[in-house]
Amino acid sequence: MRRGGSLPTVAACVLIAAAWFPVTGPVMAADINWSVGTGLEYSDNPARVNENTHPDLTRIAQGTLGIAEVGSRLSARLSTQYKYSDFRENTFEDRGRAQAFGSLDWQIIPEELKWVAHDTYQQVPDSTRAVATPETEQSVNGFVTGPDLLLSLGGADFARLAVRYGDFEFSKTNEDNRRIAASAGLGRRIDPTTEVSFNVAGQHVDYTQENATQEDYDQTSAFGRYDREIPGGRATLDLGRVAVARDRLPNVTGTLAQVTVLWRIKPETETGLSYTQGTTDIGEVLIGPRNDPLTVDPRDITLTGDIGKERRMQAFGKRNAGALALGGSIYTAEQRYGSVDLDRDVTGGTLRADYSVTYGRTLFASFSSQTSDYRALDVRDRDIAGSLGIRESVGRSTELELTFLRERQRSDTPTLRFIENVVMLTLTYTGREPRRTQEGF
Repeated sequence: MRRGGSLPTVAACVLIAAAWFPVTGPVMAADINWSVGTGLEYSDNPARVNENTHPDLTRIAQGTLGIAEVGSRLSARLSTQYKYSDFRENTFEDRGRAQAFGSLDWQIIPEELKWVAHDTYQQVPDSTRAVATPETEQSVNGFVTGPDLLLSLGGADFARLAVRYGDFEFSKTNEDNRRIAASAGLGRRIDPTTEVSFNVAGQHVDYTQENATQEDYDQTSAFGRYDREIPGGRATLDLGRVAVARDRLPNVTGTLAQVTVLWRIKPETETGLSYTQGTTDIGEVLIGPRNDPLTVDPRDITLTGDIGKERRMQAFGKRNAGALALGGSIYTAEQRYGSVDLDRDVTGGTLRADYSVTYGRTLFASFSSQTSDYRALDVRDRDIAGSLGIRESVGRSTELELTFLRERQRSDTPTLRFIENVVMLTLTYTGREPRRTQEGF
């Protein structure tokens, strides 16, 4: 039986309570940003089909809200987006799409004991190979909360302990689950720039519904970490083992490895490189190496029922040079999850450029490409997308934006091939409440 009701507003309620009902203590500062907009969106193939295409004109209304509360002991953030689409030719039912992220960080004992909570709500495809349309989307909500404890053991030695409770809900697929996770570590500060530690972590995952490919499991890991500040950046190395135990389905063990290097070459230029290998849920960030022992971003989730091994490498960079801002990434991943539609090799890249022509006028462009090679199915999908646009200020708080987007998917499966061209015109009003301070945590 599916659990009723999701938790996308939990962190938001905590945040609003912190904002409006503070208790006596140090000063807390608040920022509130919001926007409302309307526009038109024309697509020559909104259903993203290979044959019998037909256009549609969509009227859209959208809004955003961002709230940030920052205090010496309590920090809370909320970011929300909402878009309502009215399809004039009835390609799809009129619908709204919402995204929300809320977080809370409460320093109960500063630098020793804190309580964290975060909640992410988003729409994602309901299967790995689904063409992204309103009919193939489902809502996913992930809520995680728990304490972090940092203990000084005298001198340069320290101990860390973290516990998390997580609740994850899916609107279509029967993947709802609850999980308890914990991690502990012992470490030493070799010098002001270097730390080494040994860590263990584990979690128990309880699915609301089990099936032939989805079963409750226990995951454990043990790994060493080397963390060092380098000139202009930071380098982190994790190495260990991870195991997944199940009653009916096969157990899985593997190497857990992660290398992350981040450089700030100049104040305006930043670049980085990361490598990750481990045994985990599909789309789930590895439990062990992260500071949070239970970090799952629903934006990356397609299916969480399959356990397997994944190897991923990514390089990224960004540069701000006067009027021109550039950013991009390239990545490659090898995913092995024992399911024909999840065993794949993925390569891709992204590029984004913004150029301020004059004050209040900006040109922007983006490009992305991803190729997925499904070994078990002996098929390959490739998705290429690009956009060009101009953003013009028509008032101190109002912007007019015209964007052209083109996306093409090539596939060995004929029904997954499509080409879509979209033209969007939007008018957006942005507001910001003056920064206020009040007595709070």
